[in-house]
Amino acid sequence: MPNPGRPGGPRRWRAPAALLFAALLGAAALPAALAARFSDSARATNFRVTATAGTAGTCFTLNADAKCADPDGRCCLGAGAEVSKLLLLTNGFNPACSDVSAAKITVNGQTVEAQSGKADKRPAIKLPLDSGALGGPVTFCIDPSGITGCSTIGQLCGGRLCSFRFAASGAHQGSGEKAKCSVDAAVENGDAGAQPLFSFQLVNPDPSDPYKERLDRLMKAAARRWEDALNVQMPPGSLPNGLPVTGAVLVYYQSVTTLAKGTYGVTELLDPRRGLGGGKRTVPLSGTITFNRDKLGSGSPSDAAWGAIVLHELGHFLGVGITALWEERGCIPSKCGATLSFGGGGPETTYYYKCAAARAQYRGLGCGKALRIESNRGSGQDCVHFAEKDLPNELMTPVVGTGVLSRVTLGAVEDIWGRGSINYGVADPWLCGGGTSTIQAAALGAVGSPKPEVSFELIQPDWTD
Repeated sequence: MPNPGRPGGPRRWRAPAALLFAALLGAAALPAALAARFSDSARATNFRVTATAGTAGTCFTLNADAKCADPDGRCCLGAGAEVSKLLLLTNGFNPACSDVSAAKITVNGQTVEAQSGKADKRPAIKLPLDSGALGGPVTFCIDPSGITGCSTIGQLCGGRLCSFRFAASGAHQGSGEKAKCSVDAAVENGDAGAQPLFSFQLVNPDPSDPYKERLDRLMKAAARRWEDALNVQMPPGSLPNGLPVTGAVLVYYQSVTTLAKGTYGVTELLDPRRGLGGGKRTVPLSGTITFNRDKLGSGSPSDAAWGAIVLHELGHFLGVGITALWEERGCIPSKCGATLSFGGGGPETTYYYKCAAARAQYRGLGCGKALRIESNRGSGQDCVHFAEKDLPNELMTPVVGTGVLSRVTLGAVEDIWGRGSINYGVADPWLCGGGTSTIQAAALGAVGSPKPEVSFELIQPDWTD
C-alpha cells in the first residue's frame, strides 16, 4: 500500500502479516435513508428528554408522549407508565464533579436537594421524581455554578451533551403486557464552550489538497459523533518518532492520486498505545485515511454516503474489529483468524462475540442471546466485523448500509475502552432486523499473524469503472 507523504507523520509499524479488511461503496444515494432513521417513526421508545429554556440553570424536560416504531417494544410504554429512577451521568474524570452537593436543582419549579449516585462506575446526580405515573412533562433545571472546579454544565456533563438514564415500567402500547426498561438519552446542553473528554486529533498534512474542505467537513462530522459517544480520557503520549499526541487519537487524512484504479481509499491503523486504565489496556493511538482524489470530484458519492464510510472507519480506529485488541480482551477466540482462509473460501465455522458490553446491548435490544462474528463471507470480512445476519444495516458489519450506530457497536467500543466509557444516549434508533443496505464490504489480502498490530481497510466501489 502506498504511504502518503507527510513530514513528521507517524511511522508505519510492520507486523509479520497485516490484517486487511475492506468497505465498498455502493452506487445508491443515501441522504433520504440517512434522514429517515432519525424520524419519530423509527424510535424504539416513547420517552424523550429535551433541552428547554430556563432561568434557573440549564433545563431539561422528560415526557412520554412520542411515537415509537414497535408498540410492543420494551420501552414503548402506554399512559400510566412509571419512571422510578432518573439519573444525570456526570463527568467521571473530574473529581470535582463527584461532589454535587453545591449544585442547585429544581424539579417542576421546586427546589430539591442534590443527591449523588452512580451508574456504570460514573458519578451521577439522582433527580427525585414523585412516585406514581408520569402524568405529564417533568422539567428539571441544574445550576452547577456553586461546584468548585465543575461550575459549568459542560464541565459537569463532560462535553456538549448531557447523558441521562432512567428506569420505567408499565404496559406496552401494543400488547398491554407489563414491562420494565432502562432508557438512555443524550441531550445538547447549550454550553458552547464545552470541550469533549475524548477527542480525535485530525490532521490533513497537505495544505494544497484540492478536496481539503470537503474532507475536513466529513472527518469533523464523524469525529464529533464519536467524541460525543466517549466518556473517557486518553493519557498523553508520543509516537515512536517523538511527535506528541496530546490525549487524543491522531488521524491523518488526505486525498492522493497514487491509489489503484477503482479504489476509493485506504485506512491504516498504526501504533497501539498501552497505558489506559493504569497500564492494563491497549488502545489505538494513530492512523491514516487516504482518499482517492479521482473519486472525490464530479459524480462522486454524496457526503452522506462518504459520511457513513468515514464513521465506520473511525469505529475501527477505536478498536472495533481490530483482531489484536479483540483477542487481547477475549472478545473473539484466537482460532477465529487462524482457522479461516481469507480470500480462499475458509471453513464455514460460527464464532461468537464474548465481551460483556456489546453482548448485553444485543440482548437488551431483544435480538437474541448470542452475537455472532462474521465468519462465513470470506476474503477479509471475517473476524473483524459483526455478523451481517445478526445486525443488518448496522455500522460495524461488513455491509455498512446507512451507517446506523447502534447500542451494540457502542457496547463494543466500551469493551475496548472500559466500563463507563460510553454515552449510550447517542445511539441511533435501531431495531433487530435492520433493513436493506447499499454499502457493502469485501476483502483484499490475508491474515497471518494471530495478533497483528496494524490493519488496513481498502475502500472501493462494488461496480466496475
